[in-house]
Amino acid sequence: MVVCFGGFAIYKKTHTKQQTIQYTDYLFNDGLVPYRENEKYGYIDKNGNVAINAQFDEVSDFSEGIAKVAVKTGDDYKYGYIDTTGNYIVEAKFDSGDDFAGGIAKVESNEYFGYIDKTGSYIINPQYKEDDICYVGFDMFLIEDASGDFALLCDKGGNKLSDTRFYEAKTKFYDSDLSFEWDRIYTGTENADYSLIPLKTVSGKYCYIDQKGNTIIDAKYDAANLFSEDMAVIGINNGTKDEPN
Repeated sequence: MVVCFGGFAIYKKTHTKQQTIQYTDYLFNDGLVPYRENEKYGYIDKNGNVAINAQFDEVSDFSEGIAKVAVKTGDDYKYGYIDTTGNYIVEAKFDSGDDFAGGIAKVESNEYFGYIDKTGSYIINPQYKEDDICYVGFDMFLIEDASGDFALLCDKGGNKLSDTRFYEAKTKFYDSDLSFEWDRIYTGTENADYSLIPLKTVSGKYCYIDQKGNTIIDAKYDAANLFSEDMAVIGINNGTKDEPN
Protein backbone atom coordinates (compact mmCIF):
# COMPACT_ATOMS: atom_id res chain seq x y z
CA MET A 1 0.00 0.00 0.00
CA VAL A 2 1.27 3.47 -0.80
CA VAL A 3 0.30 7.00 0.10
CA CYS A 4 -0.42 9.26 -2.86
CA PHE A 5 1.69 12.34 -2.16
CA GLY A 6 0.15 15.61 -3.19
CA GLY A 7 -3.17 13.80 -3.45
CA PHE A 8 -5.90 12.70 -1.14
CA ALA A 9 -6.17 8.94 -1.27
CA ILE A 10 -4.51 5.74 -0.09
CA TYR A 11 -4.00 2.96 -2.60
CA LYS A 12 -2.86 -0.63 -2.46
CA LYS A 13 -0.10 -1.75 -4.80
CA THR A 14 -2.87 -3.03 -7.06
CA HIS A 15 -4.03 0.60 -7.36
CA THR A 16 -7.24 -0.33 -5.58
CA LYS A 17 -8.48 2.75 -3.78
CA GLN A 18 -8.75 2.14 -0.05
CA GLN A 19 -9.92 5.39 1.47
CA THR A 20 -10.27 9.05 0.58
CA ILE A 21 -8.57 11.29 3.10
CA GLN A 22 -8.25 15.01 3.41
CA TYR A 23 -4.51 15.32 3.66
CA THR A 24 -1.30 13.42 4.23
CA ASP A 25 2.37 13.85 3.34
CA TYR A 26 3.86 11.32 5.73
CA LEU A 27 4.98 7.70 5.48
CA PHE A 28 3.54 4.66 7.22
CA ASN A 29 5.32 3.77 10.45
CA ASP A 30 4.09 1.16 12.92
CA GLY A 31 1.16 0.61 10.56
CA LEU A 32 -0.16 4.17 10.88
CA VAL A 33 0.04 7.40 8.92
CA PRO A 34 -1.23 10.88 9.89
CA TYR A 35 -4.24 12.47 8.24
CA ARG A 36 -5.88 15.89 8.62
CA GLU A 37 -9.52 16.74 9.16
CA ASN A 38 -10.95 20.15 10.08
CA GLU A 39 -7.45 21.50 10.76
CA LYS A 40 -6.72 18.71 13.28
CA TYR A 41 -4.54 15.65 12.84
CA GLY A 42 -5.08 11.99 13.62
CA TYR A 43 -3.92 8.65 12.23
CA ILE A 44 -5.31 6.05 9.85
CA ASP A 45 -4.26 2.43 9.42
CA LYS A 46 -3.26 0.55 6.28
CA ASN A 47 -6.87 -0.26 5.49
CA GLY A 48 -7.74 3.42 5.43
CA ASN A 49 -9.66 3.21 8.71
CA VAL A 50 -9.35 5.93 11.32
CA ALA A 51 -7.25 4.49 14.11
CA ILE A 52 -6.81 7.71 16.12
CA ASN A 53 -9.32 10.51 15.72
CA ALA A 54 -8.15 13.91 14.46
CA GLN A 55 -7.57 15.87 17.67
CA PHE A 56 -3.99 17.18 17.56
CA ASP A 57 -2.60 20.44 16.20
CA GLU A 58 0.71 18.89 15.14
CA VAL A 59 1.83 15.29 14.74
CA SER A 60 4.83 13.28 13.63
CA ASP A 61 5.34 9.82 12.22
CA PHE A 62 5.41 6.99 14.73
CA SER A 63 8.84 5.85 15.86
CA GLU A 64 9.38 2.87 18.13
CA GLY A 65 5.62 2.66 18.70
CA ILE A 66 5.41 6.28 19.88
CA ALA A 67 4.48 9.51 18.12
CA LYS A 68 5.14 13.10 19.12
CA VAL A 69 2.00 15.24 19.08
CA ALA A 70 1.20 18.83 19.99
CA VAL A 71 -1.81 20.73 21.23
CA LYS A 72 -2.17 24.48 20.98
CA THR A 73 -2.80 26.45 24.15
CA GLY A 74 -3.28 30.12 23.39
CA ASP A 75 -0.40 31.09 21.14
CA ASP A 76 1.85 28.26 22.32
CA TYR A 77 2.16 24.60 21.48
CA LYS A 78 2.79 21.91 24.07
CA TYR A 79 4.28 18.59 23.02
CA GLY A 80 3.68 15.12 24.35
CA TYR A 81 3.77 11.51 23.18
CA ILE A 82 1.08 8.94 22.37
CA ASP A 83 1.07 5.20 21.72
CA THR A 84 -0.50 3.49 18.70
CA THR A 85 -3.90 3.43 20.41
CA GLY A 86 -3.86 7.21 20.77
CA ASN A 87 -3.37 7.22 24.53
CA TYR A 88 -0.90 9.66 26.02
CA ILE A 89 2.16 8.00 27.48
CA VAL A 90 3.63 11.44 28.19
CA GLU A 91 1.24 14.34 28.58
CA ALA A 92 1.59 17.38 26.33
CA LYS A 93 3.69 19.60 28.59
CA PHE A 94 6.98 20.25 26.77
CA ASP A 95 7.93 23.32 24.76
CA SER A 96 9.45 21.08 22.09
CA GLY A 97 10.49 17.49 21.69
CA ASP A 98 12.31 15.13 19.36
CA ASP A 99 11.06 11.77 18.19
CA PHE A 100 12.08 8.67 20.10
CA ALA A 101 15.27 6.93 19.03
CA GLY A 102 16.99 4.24 21.01
CA GLY A 103 14.25 4.40 23.63
CA ILE A 104 14.78 8.05 24.56
CA ALA A 105 13.70 11.48 23.34
CA LYS A 106 15.14 14.96 23.79
CA VAL A 107 12.65 17.44 25.28
CA GLU A 108 12.62 21.15 26.07
CA SER A 109 11.21 22.87 29.13
CA ASN A 110 11.67 26.59 29.78
CA GLU A 111 14.48 26.81 27.21
CA TYR A 112 16.44 23.97 28.77
CA PHE A 113 16.84 20.46 27.37
CA GLY A 114 16.93 16.99 28.82
CA TYR A 115 15.95 13.43 27.92
CA ILE A 116 13.04 11.17 28.82
CA ASP A 117 12.42 7.45 28.47
CA LYS A 118 9.28 5.79 27.12
CA THR A 119 7.53 6.06 30.47
CA GLY A 120 8.05 9.83 30.49
CA SER A 121 10.60 9.62 33.29
CA TYR A 122 13.60 11.89 33.03
CA ILE A 123 16.88 10.24 32.14
CA ILE A 124 18.50 13.66 32.26
CA ASN A 125 16.58 16.60 33.72
CA PRO A 126 16.18 19.69 31.50
CA GLN A 127 19.30 21.58 32.53
CA TYR A 128 21.29 22.13 29.33
CA LYS A 129 21.03 24.55 26.46
CA GLU A 130 20.10 22.88 23.18
CA ASP A 131 23.60 22.72 21.72
CA ASP A 132 25.22 21.68 25.00
CA ILE A 133 24.11 18.03 25.00
CA CYS A 134 23.67 15.32 22.42
CA TYR A 135 22.72 11.66 22.63
CA VAL A 136 25.36 9.45 21.06
CA GLY A 137 23.58 6.17 21.68
CA PHE A 138 23.94 3.27 24.14
CA ASP A 139 23.30 5.51 27.17
CA MET A 140 26.15 7.83 26.20
CA PHE A 141 25.95 11.58 25.80
CA LEU A 142 28.23 14.34 24.60
CA ILE A 143 28.00 17.17 27.11
CA GLU A 144 29.72 20.51 26.64
CA ASP A 145 32.25 21.39 29.29
CA ALA A 146 31.59 24.44 31.46
CA SER A 147 34.42 26.23 29.64
CA GLY A 148 32.59 25.83 26.34
CA ASP A 149 35.84 24.79 24.68
CA PHE A 150 35.08 21.09 24.24
CA ALA A 151 32.60 18.32 24.98
CA LEU A 152 33.02 15.22 27.12
CA LEU A 153 31.55 11.76 26.69
CA CYS A 154 29.39 11.00 29.72
CA ASP A 155 26.85 8.47 30.95
CA LYS A 156 23.27 9.44 31.78
CA GLY A 157 24.38 10.38 35.29
CA GLY A 158 26.78 12.94 33.85
CA ASN A 159 29.82 10.84 34.79
CA LYS A 160 32.79 11.13 32.43
CA LEU A 161 33.44 7.98 30.39
CA SER A 162 36.57 9.16 28.62
CA ASP A 163 39.31 11.76 28.97
CA THR A 164 39.10 12.50 25.25
CA ARG A 165 38.01 16.03 24.47
CA PHE A 166 35.51 16.17 21.65
CA TYR A 167 34.90 19.03 19.26
CA GLU A 168 31.26 19.72 20.16
CA ALA A 169 28.17 18.17 21.71
CA LYS A 170 26.87 16.99 18.37
CA THR A 171 26.96 13.91 16.15
CA LYS A 172 25.22 13.42 12.83
CA PHE A 173 25.15 9.66 13.20
CA TYR A 174 22.68 9.19 16.03
CA ASP A 175 19.96 11.71 15.46
CA SER A 176 16.30 11.21 16.21
CA ASP A 177 15.51 11.83 12.56
CA LEU A 178 17.31 8.64 11.64
CA SER A 179 14.60 6.66 13.38
CA PHE A 180 12.53 7.01 10.22
CA GLU A 181 13.08 4.57 7.39
CA TRP A 182 12.97 7.33 4.79
CA ASP A 183 15.79 9.24 6.46
CA ARG A 184 17.85 6.11 6.98
CA ILE A 185 17.63 5.30 3.29
CA TYR A 186 18.19 8.91 2.22
CA THR A 187 21.31 9.29 4.36
CA GLY A 188 22.62 5.82 3.55
CA THR A 189 22.53 4.59 7.13
CA GLU A 190 19.89 1.88 6.78
CA ASN A 191 22.58 -0.86 6.94
CA ALA A 192 24.86 0.97 9.33
CA ASP A 193 26.69 -0.79 12.14
CA TYR A 194 26.53 1.25 15.35
CA SER A 195 28.99 -0.93 17.25
CA LEU A 196 31.67 1.67 16.42
CA ILE A 197 30.75 5.35 16.37
CA PRO A 198 32.89 8.10 14.80
CA LEU A 199 33.26 11.28 16.82
CA LYS A 200 35.22 14.44 16.06
CA THR A 201 37.85 15.42 18.63
CA VAL A 202 39.20 18.90 19.43
CA SER A 203 42.17 18.10 17.19
CA GLY A 204 39.79 18.16 14.24
CA LYS A 205 40.36 14.46 13.68
CA TYR A 206 37.81 11.66 14.05
CA CYS A 207 38.21 8.64 16.28
CA TYR A 208 35.94 5.61 16.70
CA ILE A 209 34.46 4.61 20.05
CA ASP A 210 32.65 1.43 21.02
CA GLN A 211 29.33 1.09 22.82
CA LYS A 212 31.02 1.59 26.19
CA GLY A 213 32.88 4.75 25.22
CA ASN A 214 36.29 3.13 24.75
CA THR A 215 38.42 4.50 21.93
CA ILE A 216 38.93 1.66 19.47
CA ILE A 217 40.46 3.59 16.56
CA ASP A 218 42.57 6.63 17.43
CA ALA A 219 41.74 10.11 16.15
CA LYS A 220 43.48 10.31 12.76
CA TYR A 221 40.83 10.88 10.10
CA ASP A 222 39.61 14.18 8.70
CA ALA A 223 36.19 12.68 7.98
CA ALA A 224 34.60 9.45 9.08
CA ASN A 225 31.42 7.52 8.51
CA LEU A 226 29.66 4.62 10.17
CA PHE A 227 30.74 1.06 9.43
CA SER A 228 28.66 -1.10 7.14
CA GLU A 229 29.57 -4.67 6.19
CA ASP A 230 32.77 -4.34 8.27
CA MET A 231 34.02 -1.31 6.32
CA ALA A 232 33.76 2.45 6.71
CA VAL A 233 34.48 5.28 4.29
CA ILE A 234 36.79 7.90 5.78
CA GLY A 235 38.60 11.03 4.59
CA ILE A 236 42.30 11.75 5.07
CA ASN A 237 44.48 14.75 4.33
CA ASN A 238 43.50 15.94 0.85
CA GLY A 239 40.05 14.38 1.02
CA THR A 240 40.85 11.01 -0.52
CA LYS A 241 38.81 8.09 0.69
CA ASP A 242 40.02 4.95 2.39
CA GLU A 243 38.76 2.20 4.72
CA PRO A 244 40.34 1.85 8.18
CA ASN A 245 41.67 -1.63 8.92
